[in-house]
Amino acid sequence: MLENLLNDLSKSDILESIYECHSDAIFIISSSPERNIVDCNDAAARLFGFDREELIGKSIDIVHTDDAASGEVEEIFFPKTVKKGFFHLDKFKMKRKDSSIFFSELSVMPLFSATGEHQGWVSMVRDISEKCKVEEDLSIERTRLSAHLNAASITLITLDKDGRIDFVNSYGRALLDLDDSDVRDRNWFDEFVPAGKEEETISLFYKLLLDRDRNGKYFVHIIDTPKGRQKTIGWYAAVYYDESDAFSGFILRGVEITKNEEFAVRMIKSNESLRKLNSRLHKRREDKMAGLTRKIMDDMGQVATGLSFDVSMLEKMLWKDDFNSKRIEMSNKLKEAGETLNYLIQFGRDLSSGIRPTSLDDIGLPATLKWFAGDFQKKTGIICSAQHISSSVLVEKDSSIILFRVCEEIFENIKNHSRANRVDILLEEKDGRLNLSIKDNGVGISRGDISNPASLGLLRIKENVRDISGTVVINGEKSTGTTITISIPIKK
Repeated sequence: MLENLLNDLSKSDILESIYECHSDAIFIISSSPERNIVDCNDAAARLFGFDREELIGKSIDIVHTDDAASGEVEEIFFPKTVKKGFFHLDKFKMKRKDSSIFFSELSVMPLFSATGEHQGWVSMVRDISEKCKVEEDLSIERTRLSAHLNAASITLITLDKDGRIDFVNSYGRALLDLDDSDVRDRNWFDEFVPAGKEEETISLFYKLLLDRDRNGKYFVHIIDTPKGRQKTIGWYAAVYYDESDAFSGFILRGVEITKNEEFAVRMIKSNESLRKLNSRLHKRREDKMAGLTRKIMDDMGQVATGLSFDVSMLEKMLWKDDFNSKRIEMSNKLKEAGETLNYLIQFGRDLSSGIRPTSLDDIGLPATLKWFAGDFQKKTGIICSAQHISSSVLVEKDSSIILFRVCEEIFENIKNHSRANRVDILLEEKDGRLNLSIKDNGVGISRGDISNPASLGLLRIKENVRDISGTVVINGEKSTGTTITISIPIKK
């Protein structure tokens, strides 16, 4: 059917139909010096605001903005079309009947006779005013957005889907040691990722793509700058897509953390040095206290024993002669002196135990904890069960001292804050570790108090246990009590 229709229509009929129905303005221009309009379609008349009769016979200059534009067409456009056979301009100003100016796409083709003689030109004009307006608005928005991005104190980079840089803001240029030259199309993975790290870095981005992660993931990696410097950057990277939801590239937000990382390393080393210093000072203090304790016990014991013996002898001597009232009075005074000496002996024992129990060296940690529990119960009235303390546990001297000090701190907190009436102590060896657990039935410690940096007692406990490579776990439940579990490795 189409074939029959084409046979019935001549080529000229088909061209004429296209000419008249085309939505773009079409002009037929003569080759005369005046460049007169021989014909135009209705679209041309509508676009320029004329009737067809007003245009036909007039110079094409009627739709040009000024003499300069007409001269450009005459001297450049028309000669080029004759030479090359076609000429196109993406953006060219033209004028309507009402003198309003608009932007157009202009295409010009030469017309030749059957004998090859140049007869004129065909000019097609398309109104692109709306397109130019949209492009102008986009340009303004792009400029405004670029200004905002460049003002941001954070690195912002966009990469296309092949990893080439599409945009870097001013802050990013400074961070990457880039000059003002254009960095677009430079491959991020080839030029900024250190040698040997390319595969690892690409796999991070590939995972983002597989996960279709639009929200972004945080990661840290090192970059090489053009000036040969390495910097550690914390990145938030996300995938972005175009209007059709097709993958378009990556958006990177980065902050340099090189100095933070160096500071963190220095802090770790400083904390470790302080911890070692604290451990040495603690050991030295305990050694001095041990010596002081023994000296107190030895000196007071010798003095008190001697005095006690002298008092006893004097009392016996007083009763050798006949009884009289003066001797009874002297005897009573001597008995009081004896009682004072006994108090002095007990006071010395209590003082030395408070400074450092000698039992830690004499009978070990398990037996000392049992004695301590009994003494705590006697002084506070809080029931203290030490039935689950294994007597077979052997603890290194330094660890024994620290664990005992930790127990003193815990029991002081129980006495002052817990409102408990019972405490249970467990000491056992399990899986190569020594576990000490202390549980009370008091009000229970809150999570806030556990993590509160102002809780100095808990902080001391944690720091002391850390000195012997141990861990501290604190659990508290309201109205059911607090459990503190300490675990340290047993040195073989």
